[in-house]
Amino acid sequence: MSHLVEFVRVRVHDGQEAEFLAARPAAVEAVRRRIAGFVDAPLIVKVAENEWIDVWIYETEEEAAKANESAADIPEFMAMANVSDVVSVETGHQAPA
Repeated sequence: MSHLVEFVRVRVHDGQEAEFLAARPAAVEAVRRRIAGFVDAPLIVKVAENEWIDVWIYETEEEAAKANESAADIPEFMAMANVSDVVSVETGHQAPA
């Protein structure tokens, strides 16, 4: 099976990186509970001052779309989103093992 991988580049608001990173584990768990096709968010990498690439993996494009559509209804996710802005989202398909 080839999973959909989202590479989400975010710019964290000045002075709020600690809050952003502290909120991420709860956001990941909340998405895991809510979206059946969510696989994992195994990696977040700082790529520039206040900019991060966050990797989210879903079973299908439809599950990723469902997660994105319902994000505003997930308070734990919004705690992370409220201190950052999405710069870009790139997607790809994970090569089969």
